[in-house]
Amino acid sequence: MRRFRFWGFGLALFLASCGNFVEDTQGAGTSSGADELSSEDAVLDPDDLDGGLNDTIVMEPVFGYRFSIRGDFDGDGKIESLTEHYISGIDRNEVAKFYTDISDYERFMTLVEQKQPMSFLLSDNQRIDTLHVSSAPQVLGLSFLKNEGDLNGDGADEISYVIDWADMSSINSYTVMTNVNGQWRELYSFDIRDWQLPDFPGSVAYYGDFGLDGRYFLQPDDTICLRQKKELKDFPGLVRRIRPHVIQIIYCNPAIEMDTAVIDLRAPRSED
Repeated sequence: MRRFRFWGFGLALFLASCGNFVEDTQGAGTSSGADELSSEDAVLDPDDLDGGLNDTIVMEPVFGYRFSIRGDFDGDGKIESLTEHYISGIDRNEVAKFYTDISDYERFMTLVEQKQPMSFLLSDNQRIDTLHVSSAPQVLGLSFLKNEGDLNGDGADEISYVIDWADMSSINSYTVMTNVNGQWRELYSFDIRDWQLPDFPGSVAYYGDFGLDGRYFLQPDDTICLRQKKELKDFPGLVRRIRPHVIQIIYCNPAIEMDTAVIDLRAPRSED
């Protein structure tokens, strides 16, 4: 479970946004009852809003981007899909990731935790088990998902993912998964910082020496959002296959600098 937070080093600020923003391969999402706000949460005090706006502005749920990738994940020679889902543990329905017109990041984190969120990946191939990403209170779904191709020479495509967290930390992990007989297993993982990845579509994050300094949400049809979506799809990731079982990773070293390392996936890993 993600436990580290850096409080007091800046609030995440949000721009007004509305409507649904989803991956092209999926239909528009709907908000469940878990996204309904109480009257206390729904109308903000004008002092909470940037620029001293009026007190009639209401927070609206924003569905947010969902990842969907394709590949031969079980090595049977057939292509299947793998799609992100972000649901409430209360009613098991898809829920919005973000809200409009909220400037207090601690309030936002509270709203996320109240949903009892769950993040997982589901394939259209019923022989491939669900990949349970996280059910931690601060999980916001994924900030990155990629088909890495066949990294270990078993004939199946491996995947990598990075979890998006509703906290003020930039510390994260890049996880590579492989599928064996329908079951997902971790192949490798390494430390990164969130700023090594492109911005999540619909948001712009700013980082300081101690974590997240600010995060802004944008209109789903904003020009920046459309550019972000293309940049995310074009991003090569932080893993490169050198030869079967051998990869190069781009990680974050103890000096908080990007560094590279060559990893033999067959070698036993030392305990941290």
